[in-house]
Order: sequence, then structure tokens, then C-alpha cells
Amino acid sequence: MNVLSYLTWLVHLTSVFEWLNIIYIFILYSKFEKIPFFKKFILSLIPSFCSALSVCTLHFFNNNESFYLLINFQSFLTLISNLILYISILIYKNNINKKKVLDRKKIKC
Repeated sequence: MNVLSYLTWLVHLTSVFEWLNIIYIFILYSKFEKIPFFKKFILSLIPSFCSALSVCTLHFFNNNESFYLLINFQSFLTLISNLILYISILIYKNNINKKKVLDRKKIKC
């Protein structure tokens, strides 16, 4: 564990806790607002959390060569999580636009 400085470990670990907090906040928000989309959105945050965990695992074992597969795995998870988050935001934006259109039709009637 001596490969990284304490400040670098602090950044890595806060990144992991940040993702846990974001997931927890969305869980609370989905219960409070009762919006079913957010329950699905929480699942799209999990690959980002796993990506942060894989980097911490690699550094915990002093960047051992046997764990270099984690670098590719972390890159893959980051790519997948970014794509899933992008698609989730597009779906959410689409749902909001549809809701606005439906609300306008109700007002006109």
C-alpha cells in the first residue's frame, strides 16, 4: 500500500464514498418523489462505483502485475457506465418532454 501517497489514497477513497453517497441520495429521492425512473437510474450508477473500486483494489496491492487486468476492466466499466448514464439522461429528458406535452393537452381541454 506504500505506492501511493496519503493524499492520493484520500482522493481514491473519497471517490468510492462519493458514488455510495450519490446512490444513497437517489434511493432516498426516489422514495420521496415516487418517480419510478430513479429506481432504474440507480442501477446505472453501479458500474461507476465498481470502476472506482477496481482502481482502489489495484493500488491496494501495490500495482502488482497480476492485477493489471483491473486496468482494462476499470476502463471498460468507465466506458459502459458513461454510456449507460448518457442513455438514462436521454430517456429521462424524453419522459419529461412527453409529460409536458400531455400536461399542455390537459390544460387546453
